[in-house]
Amino acid sequence: LFRAPTVHCEDPRPRVSEHLAQEARDCDILVLWLDCDREGENICFEVISVARPCLRSTPTLLPDGSGGLPGAWMGNVMRAFFSSLAPADLCHAMTTGLGHPNWNESRSVDARQELDLKLGVAFSRFQTRFFREHFGKQLGKQLSVTYGPCQSPTLWFCVQRHDQIATFQPTPYWNVHASVALATDAAPLIVRCNSTRGDLWDHAEAVDVASEASGTPARVEVVNTNRAVHARPLPLNTTAMLRAASDTLGIGPADTMHIAEKLYLAGYTTYPRTETSMFAAGFDTGAVLTTLSAATEWLPAAARGSCFVAPRDDGTNAGDHPPITPTVKLGTQKGCGQGGWQLYQLICRCFVAALSPDALLDTTTATFCLGPGGGEQFSAEVTVAYSRGWMDVLQMPTYHYDIDEDRRLAHEAHVTLCAFGLLHDNTVVEVHEEAQTEALWTAPPPHLTESDLISLMETHGIGTDASMATHISNVERRGYVTLDGGTRQLVPSALGLALIHAYTLIDEGLVLPCVRAGMEAQVRRIAKGEASLEQVVGGALRNFESRYHHFVRKAYLLPLMLAVALAHDNPAAPSADLHSSSSLRLAGSQLWEEAQRRTALISLSALLDPTSPLSQSALRLPMEATSASTSTASLPSLSPSLSLPPGTRGGEIPATAGLPGAPRDEEAEEGGAEIITGALLDPTS
Repeated sequence: LFRAPTVHCEDPRPRVSEHLAQEARDCDILVLWLDCDREGENICFEVISVARPCLRSTPTLLPDGSGGLPGAWMGNVMRAFFSSLAPADLCHAMTTGLGHPNWNESRSVDARQELDLKLGVAFSRFQTRFFREHFGKQLGKQLSVTYGPCQSPTLWFCVQRHDQIATFQPTPYWNVHASVALATDAAPLIVRCNSTRGDLWDHAEAVDVASEASGTPARVEVVNTNRAVHARPLPLNTTAMLRAASDTLGIGPADTMHIAEKLYLAGYTTYPRTETSMFAAGFDTGAVLTTLSAATEWLPAAARGSCFVAPRDDGTNAGDHPPITPTVKLGTQKGCGQGGWQLYQLICRCFVAALSPDALLDTTTATFCLGPGGGEQFSAEVTVAYSRGWMDVLQMPTYHYDIDEDRRLAHEAHVTLCAFGLLHDNTVVEVHEEAQTEALWTAPPPHLTESDLISLMETHGIGTDASMATHISNVERRGYVTLDGGTRQLVPSALGLALIHAYTLIDEGLVLPCVRAGMEAQVRRIAKGEASLEQVVGGALRNFESRYHHFVRKAYLLPLMLAVALAHDNPAAPSADLHSSSSLRLAGSQLWEEAQRRTALISLSALLDPTSPLSQSALRLPMEATSASTSTASLPSLSPSLSLPPGTRGGEIPATAGLPGAPRDEEAEEGGAEIITGALLDPTS
C-alpha cells in the first residue's frame, strides 16, 4: 500500500467536468476565481485540466513560454486573487489583480492528500482486520478501527487529558480568610477578605497566619481601583464559530458546519469555511448593520444602536474567504429552521460585537491589616463594568471575567467597595468573622470540551478550518470518545484509551501532534518551491513504512491494552481462570500504567517546539527492543491459556490475541473465554 500508485477519480454524478468543458467551447481565455489558498490552487489545476483543452482557440507557445495573451499562463489562463466578494474588490481583482496559478502550492495539496490516504489506509486496514479476526464476536464483525494522521492526534488530545485526570494526586493546601463589616444606612455590608499570602501548602504556617491576624479591629491600608480594557472580539472565522456554537448553543462542530452551510446556501450568511478574521478594507459593514437594525424582536438594543467603531486590525488575513457574517438578506426563524435560527442569531451578534466599543471593567482592591500591630494583610476585590460595550451585544455577564464566586455575587448585587464611600486609607473597620483556615485540595483539570479540543487542534496544526469538525465527528462516531451533552466534554472510551496507550507503547510518534506538524512543515516546503513532491512524499512514506512494520511486530499490545481497558470498565466481573491469568493481568496493568504516565506527563508546549527533545524523539524512528515497556522481556512467563473479566458488550473478552496467522485454540475461541497466548506474545515466534 505504501508503494501503490494513486489514481484521481471524479464523482461523475454532478457532471461538473462536463459542464466546464461545455462552457469552455465558446471562450478564448480561462480566468480562475478559486479560493486564494493552497486548496484553491489545487482546484485551479483541476479546472485547467478539464477546461483548457476545450477552449475555442489554443495559442502557439514559443520555446521561451511566450505567446498568446500577454501575461497569461500557457498563453490563455489567468488567475484572479481576491479575498472579498464586494463588487469593488472583484473589479479590482479583474483589472489589476490577475496573475498565474501557483503550481507549487497545488502540488503541496497533492502531497498531503497522498500521505493522508496511504497512511490512513495502511494502518486502518491492518487494525480493522486484526480486531475483526480476534474480537469479532465481542465487538462486531462490522467494526472499523481506523487510523488517520489527523484523527489519531485528535483522539490523543482527549486521552492525554483523561490520563492527567486518572493519574492526578490531590494535594492539600490551606486558605486563610476573614470577613469585615462595613456600616451602611441599612444592614452592615459583610465583605470576605483573603490573606495576601495566597494559598499555603503548610498547615502550620496557615495556623500561624490565622493566629497572628486575630484579636483586633481591621485597618484599611490602601484602596486602589484599576480600569481594564477588554477588547471587542475579532470577526468570526470557522474555528471561532465552532467554539462559540459548542460553548453557547450546545451544538457540536459537525452539526454546526452542516447548519452553517444551509444558512449560506439560503443566502443568510457568507461562506462558512474561512481562516480569515479580518474584514477587507472595502467591506460594507454599514449595509449589514442597516439590515440588522430591523431585527427588533431578538437582537439586543445595544446591537441596534449607532455607537459602532472600526473593527480590530490585528486579525488574520488568510486570503481565502472573508469572515463569517450575516448578509443584507435578513434571516427569519421559518427560513433558518430551529438549529439554523440559533446559529444565525449567534453569527449576527458576533458580527455586531466586532464593531462595538471595547468593554471597560473597574476592579477595586482593598487591603486590610489584621492582628496586633497589623502584621497580616488581607484583601478583598470586586469588579464591575464601567462600560460593557460589546458584552451587551453578546449578552455576556460581567463576571465572565472573574475568578471566584464572591466577586460574582458582588457584581450581581452591583456592589463596589467604594460605592458607599465607606473605605478610605487608614479607616478602622469591625471584624465580623475572625481569621480562620480552610482546608482545600487541588483538583484535576476537567475533560476537554469540544471548544477546548478545537483550540488545541488549531494551535498544533491538526486539520484545517474545513476538516477539524470532521475529525472530531469521526472520533465520536467511531466510538473512541463519548460526548457529555450537558458539559460538551469528550470522554475517551475503552477502545479509544486502548488504541492510544498501545500506540504510546509501540511508537508514540504515530499519535503525537508534533509528527503531523512535521509533515505539514515539509508540505509547506513544497508550496514555497523549496522541495519537490517526490522528495517529501517519498521520505515520509519510507519513514512511516518502517513505523508500520514495527507496529505490526508489536501489535500484540493492542488486544492487551483493550483487555485492561475493558477490565477497568468492569472491575467486578469474575475471572474464569484467575491463577493462570493473574501474572499477565499484572503485566498488562503495569504496561497500562506506564503508557498512562508517559501520556499524562507530556508537555503540550514542548510539542510546539520542533527542537525540543520530546519533538525530536517523536520524529525519530522507534528502536527495536530498546524500550522495556514494549519488549517481551517485561512480560512474565505465561500459562498456555488465559481468560479475563467479561467485556461490557457480552461474552468473554480475550486478554490478548496474536498476529494474523498465529496458532489458535479454536475451541477456546468458540467459547469466547480463552485464547492461546504463549506464542502470540512473542513477536519473534
